[in-house]
Amino acid sequence: MGCLQRYSVGKLGHSQGHYRKMALAVKKVCRLAYREGLITRQLFAHVTIERGENKQSRALDRASLDKLQSLAFEPYEVELETARDLFLFACYTGVAYCDMVSLERKHLFTDDEGALWLKFRRQKTDTLCRVKLLPEAVHLIERYQSKERATLFAPIAYSEQDVLLSALTIEFFEDYRFYLKREGYAPATINSHLCWLSRLMYRAVSQGTIRFNPFEEVKYEAVERKPRFLSKGDVSKLLAFPLQDEGAELSRRMFLFSVFTGLAFVDLQGLRASQIETNSEGKRYIRKARQKTEVESLIPMHPIAEQILTLYTKEKSRGDYKIFPDTMSDWELLRHLKAVGLACSIRTPLTWHCARHTFGTLTLESGVPIESIAKIMGHSSIASTQIHAQVTDQKIARDMERVMQKTLECANK
Repeated sequence: MGCLQRYSVGKLGHSQGHYRKMALAVKKVCRLAYREGLITRQLFAHVTIERGENKQSRALDRASLDKLQSLAFEPYEVELETARDLFLFACYTGVAYCDMVSLERKHLFTDDEGALWLKFRRQKTDTLCRVKLLPEAVHLIERYQSKERATLFAPIAYSEQDVLLSALTIEFFEDYRFYLKREGYAPATINSHLCWLSRLMYRAVSQGTIRFNPFEEVKYEAVERKPRFLSKGDVSKLLAFPLQDEGAELSRRMFLFSVFTGLAFVDLQGLRASQIETNSEGKRYIRKARQKTEVESLIPMHPIAEQILTLYTKEKSRGDYKIFPDTMSDWELLRHLKAVGLACSIRTPLTWHCARHTFGTLTLESGVPIESIAKIMGHSSIASTQIHAQVTDQKIARDMERVMQKTLECANK
């Protein structure tokens, strides 16, 4: 990579930024070649490419703005005229497009001197912005105001037409992302739509329609992950509520088994008798490689989990077998589980992920070290455990009590 830099920057006179684009393209080609099995190792995987100096932002002068403002459009060029006016408004206010098309009358206010201001939160950073409006910007607002819509400006209508996959760029990806944000979709929903778009491009690469996925290095919306988990009181409700219906009872037992072992649903379904072992002290535990990460889990058997296990243990069978029966589909099990939660008056919707999060939270609350929890849950890093195991108020209070106690002991010495 150093030779490429010397040739590009030194001999051809390219900028560091131009060289960086070429070097990233070379890394991407090597990564794709390794993925397709064309080379035996991934070249340049650990090479860091320095960024060039920040380019000076491009800006229009006053004469260019006057030219834009004086442009005349034909009656059928409404979209072009709207695009011009939105661009001018952005020039006069500095407001990003995704924020501009979301502005409403509630974002306008007048100060003590009678000047009109914009007050809004920027979608990208959630920073509160206050912009004093120039006369040109006020004129544009008055021109586009309408009682038929809540927004100050009418968004540009996107024409429905086919687009060649080879013509899609990162700019298209960003435009689509801002369109989804403007439509009011949640960050998780936006990421879901963007992931499907990226999957489409990967499929096109595999079929030879395009050479590479232009969306491979893009950034998605930041989503705050708040795993749902049950309190000890909710777990007690489930324990005290056996059901007559066979399907609902199976779902309840499997959920509780996950709560007291931390097994994911797919690992719960595949749990076999051969994976239940007994140590020299006579205590039983589960030794199983997690299907998602292939990290081996060592899970001590909680007494409640052992009770559930005895209900499905075939004592006379010497061969290997699945612990939980495959009598229902995944959807049927989840449907029964939802009904169990409603029957027990548990507000938190019951899911298999909820059981795993509950295990992480309760074990952390009980004082089990986070490294041990990571090993039990089969996490490849403690960062995953920190997401699953919610630090509760009770644990924070106990930790503070320990700190205060140690402080007092040191002071007494």
